[in-house]
Amino acid sequence: MLHLGLWAVAAAVLAALLAAGCGRGGGEAQAQENGAADQEAAVPVDVVVAGLGDLVEVIEVTGTVEAVREVSVGSAASDRVVYVAGDEGDAVTAGQVVVRMDTSDLDANIAQARAGVETARIRLEQAEEGHELVGINTDTNIETARSGLETARERLSQAETAYDLRSRNVEDGIAAAESQLEQARAGLEQARSALRQTEDTTEANIESARAGLRAAEESYADLARGARSQEREQAREQVRLAELQVENTRRELQRMISLKDSGAASQQTVDNARLAYDSAVSQLQIAQESLSLTNEGPTQEQLRIAQTQIDQARQAVRTAEAARAQVDQQRQTVRTAEETVRSAEIGLRDAHNGELTVETAAADVEAAEEAVAQARALYDQALDSSGPTIRVDEKEIEAAKAGLRSAQATVAIYQAQRAKRIVTTPVSGIISQRHVDEGEVAPMGGGPLLTIVTTDMLEFTATVSELDVNRITVGDPVDVTVDGLPGTEILGTVAEILPAGDVASRNFTIKITIPAGQGVKPGMFARGQVAVDAALGTVILPDETLLEESGEWMVYVVEEGTARRQSVTVGLEGVGVVQVTGGVSAGDQVVYRGKERLSDGTRVEASETSEYDVPQANLLSAAPEENSAAEDPETASEQSDDEL
Repeated sequence: MLHLGLWAVAAAVLAALLAAGCGRGGGEAQAQENGAADQEAAVPVDVVVAGLGDLVEVIEVTGTVEAVREVSVGSAASDRVVYVAGDEGDAVTAGQVVVRMDTSDLDANIAQARAGVETARIRLEQAEEGHELVGINTDTNIETARSGLETARERLSQAETAYDLRSRNVEDGIAAAESQLEQARAGLEQARSALRQTEDTTEANIESARAGLRAAEESYADLARGARSQEREQAREQVRLAELQVENTRRELQRMISLKDSGAASQQTVDNARLAYDSAVSQLQIAQESLSLTNEGPTQEQLRIAQTQIDQARQAVRTAEAARAQVDQQRQTVRTAEETVRSAEIGLRDAHNGELTVETAAADVEAAEEAVAQARALYDQALDSSGPTIRVDEKEIEAAKAGLRSAQATVAIYQAQRAKRIVTTPVSGIISQRHVDEGEVAPMGGGPLLTIVTTDMLEFTATVSELDVNRITVGDPVDVTVDGLPGTEILGTVAEILPAGDVASRNFTIKITIPAGQGVKPGMFARGQVAVDAALGTVILPDETLLEESGEWMVYVVEEGTARRQSVTVGLEGVGVVQVTGGVSAGDQVVYRGKERLSDGTRVEASETSEYDVPQANLLSAAPEENSAAEDPETASEQSDDEL
């Protein structure tokens, strides 16, 4: 009994020692397991450092450069062109002769008409001297009268020829102008139809892209949120049903085997029962895997794919919205077609105005016929006079004065016709289009010979949405770039904001003037950035760091390895960045990627990302003394760069 008691005590002591040793070893193992669990709980995230910078909010516009003033130089006359001042791109000054037509026939007519004036003046002097002189030779008077009659008849023939030519030219000019107007109107209708089609297609594509973006964001949100309790319960119910099906098929398989052993069932029946059992087992495995996935939530790869789909959808939206530039180009085409119609209408009016020159030619014929009648009267009077001398009375003097006036009027008519063949420019500028060359015949009906644009100022017309138009005011500066002049920056000015917008697109038109020169030419495609707001020395964060909940913005700030949920106030929005006016300070580490798996207080393993760069288009270089974040003016610029 004594030996048995000692063995019992020794066994108890040994058990206690073993228990103590196991307790110490178990505690160390438990501590290691807890440390490993803590280590596994740290969520890897990418962070960015909030920095200070100058953020400028701009509204981007596009358009085509046009001349503020464009003048079409033409002439009411039509004849062969012998001189043009220059080629397209050459400069001209106001009052300069830019086109000259052939005037040789008119110069001859003017010389002949001036000779007639001199003859009429001599006749008048002779008539006036006849009051006092006697013995004027009748033969001389008859010869003079005959010469005057022949001259008058020749002028009448020329006037009739000019009238016939002018009538045909005006009729041809009106017909050509009507044809041009019809073609211009057809082109305008075609341009408007293309614009409507482009607008409909563009807006439909934008709406489709936005719908795709919403669907991608909703899909990501559903994936990040994980399965709901109802979905988990459904997954568990599927497992229970699968287990029940496995049990039922197992029993059926056993029953078929028993029947086969007794000869009451065939091997085929057993095989079918075994196939049903195997299928039930497979369905159970699938249900169990689905339950496991539902409980575990989405993987990082699934989240990455969903985020990629969101990025692709956003790019699709930007691409669809960028197609609005094609709509702007179509609108410019419509405006050009409208201008062509207006020019054609002006051309038709000018062609009809040519009817006035026909009336003038008709008046010339009447004046020439009157001159012939007067010359015939003088000739008949000279023939009827008898005797070696005649005495000139007052009627003869009046007839001589009328002949002088008629001859002078003929000179004036020819000089006016000659002046119409010498064309000057009313403005100084650059020849943008040359419609005729030397040797060609000027178009009928006063069509354009040259198009001249003024060179002091250019402009381009752009459209802005109804949401932005009230943020722009006349006089705002605009940073303008021209595609045809890469690297050239031009400072423009908002000159006009049209009061009415387009009913279909809800867009408004603004006109931006830019100084001429620097290689900018009408017809080039221009882009402008209108600065509407700015924030200097402000905290800037990527917009992808933000989370929106119940209308408020949140971010995760990393402090000593822990993610803290922080409410922030957002100000200006730039391209991929936002201004943060409250909640985050410069130098804070903010979660950029991985925030979907965080909650307030989650331990994280942070690494600063190199994928994000603040877009330079949103930053303006401020003078060092303007940066309130730097204490030393000489290092202010370096400090701002380091923080960004």
